[in-house]
Amino acid sequence: MKRLATIVLSLMVLGLSGCVKELAPFDHQKQLEIDKQKIEKYVNDNQLPMMMHENSGIYYMIITEPINEGGLGNYIYRFTDATKTYVETPIVTIKYKGKLLDGTVFDENTTGLRYNLAGLIKAWQMIVLPSAIDGITIGGITQNGLQAGYKVRFITPSYWAYQNNAQGTIPANSPLEFEIEVVKIEPPVQ
Repeated sequence: MKRLATIVLSLMVLGLSGCVKELAPFDHQKQLEIDKQKIEKYVNDNQLPMMMHENSGIYYMIITEPINEGGLGNYIYRFTDATKTYVETPIVTIKYKGKLLDGTVFDENTTGLRYNLAGLIKAWQMIVLPSAIDGITIGGITQNGLQAGYKVRFITPSYWAYQNNAQGTIPANSPLEFEIEVVKIEPPVQ
């Protein structure tokens, strides 16, 4: 009897497994296009004076630029070695607010948290890093990269954030809006 039950159960499992549909591979490009449409509508509906970075679909605006007298305090963006393959990712101290496009705040810090830029989502890296170093394209949004004192507001497609993965209170495939203030930028600890 036990043997018959095991055989029947095995046949049921095999039969049901044939009914399970295989999930289609996630199409990042399609989601990027969906996100771009959502972001463009949000920007237009809210009459935000933002520019779109053509290669990434990130919309951004500089709220405040630092006042630099004599260039003091500027961080120098550079490569890690002579091969010019890897960008040195600085330690950044940033105040920020992150929101979903429906206005829900999912994270905020008003005192300034210290991070290695390499450990943050790709959108933050693209916002902070320059577009090029020594004539080599890096992919950042601003020409010279951010310095301490910058305040920037940007909206990123999910592709440059958490993609199709939910993260805490952030649903999968969510475009995200951030307002950040760069408090300090310093070289990484060697």
